[in-house]
Amino acid sequence: MTRLTTDDWCSVQEFWSNYCWLIDEGESEAWASLWAEDGVFTGVAPQPLVGHDSLVAFAMGVYESNDNGQLRHAAVNLTCEYGGDRDTVKARFYNFVTLWGGLPDAGNRVMAICEASLARTGDGWILKSNTVRSLTP
Repeated sequence: MTRLTTDDWCSVQEFWSNYCWLIDEGESEAWASLWAEDGVFTGVAPQPLVGHDSLVAFAMGVYESNDNGQLRHAAVNLTCEYGGDRDTVKARFYNFVTLWGGLPDAGNRVMAICEASLARTGDGWILKSNTVRSLTP
């Protein structure tokens, strides 16, 4: 296992922070732009989500079905290592999802383990895949 350089680890941590903020703020297009064109999101829908249009629709649905911004994601306990080279990263973290705003079902929603693959681009990192395994019954 090859640990990331400090600069790469910080930029990957920033990537996940943006990932959470964008979906929570309803910025569906910007959130989907974090993904590669052939990026695959598994474990959040009956079938894997692939491609920009399905990712935008998913993000819009998350925002709209949770009182437009009351749902919050937190990517915590991030651990990373390089993949086959220093331009690919394998990341693992917990995704803790809560609902706020005094809503009747406010509180903890989901705790999940995420395993993701990122690739370096000229502008930073792009998400190739994210596989989610819920720990919540």
